[in-house]
Amino acid sequence: MSEDNNHIVPVNINPFPMLLAEAISLDCLAHTTDIEIAESVLAKSAITSAALTLECAAHCCMERLDMSKHLIEKLDRELETLQKYDMLHWTLTKQPLDRGIAPVQRAHELIKIRNSLVHRKIIRKEFEIPKNLEDGYAAIFDIQLPPWPMIGIPGNPVYWKAAHSQAVIKVVIEFLNYFFVDACNIGRNTLATMLCTSSGMVWYLNEWEAGMLKTVNDLYGVSILFLDLSRWEE
Repeated sequence: MSEDNNHIVPVNINPFPMLLAEAISLDCLAHTTDIEIAESVLAKSAITSAALTLECAAHCCMERLDMSKHLIEKLDRELETLQKYDMLHWTLTKQPLDRGIAPVQRAHELIKIRNSLVHRKIIRKEFEIPKNLEDGYAAIFDIQLPPWPMIGIPGNPVYWKAAHSQAVIKVVIEFLNYFFVDACNIGRNTLATMLCTSSGMVWYLNEWEAGMLKTVNDLYGVSILFLDLSRWEE
């Protein structure tokens, strides 16, 4: 295309596709490494990126609401992530979001997992330990915590593996499918301009983002319904 056919337009650069593609890429690496500690670190990174996509999607959609920038920034600071989805759903449908449905409950638990990673605190619990330990002795201690009940991954991130990051990414896709397609019924082209880099009603993905997002059905057994990826099909 010649330069005469190009023109300068304002573009909204959106981090959502990159975060989701990054989570998928990290999960793929967790599945392929033969080093146990590397698998755990990659799985943890994939889970963290996947959780961040929920927060990012909510924030990006809130920015499109017919509200002042000051009010949107205030709500973004004061509302928890799932409350932002509550507000988006009410704004679009004038109905409360069904928090009892499984995709929403699992997403809520993933937000709690994300918060536990970001806001790390001392955990106080009673454990059984040998009686003959002397003061100052450094013992090897295997700390097991109850699993997260909805998603089923270990409570202690030290034990996260590739299977756990795979489960979490599926949770994210299923929630976004439910929220945007089933609950809010937003058209995919309109939604793409909210979740992807866009200019007006034209939206963009780079080749790496598109390539990773196209792998979702094969890797996780669930399709991305909230974006139309057909233009990148071979």
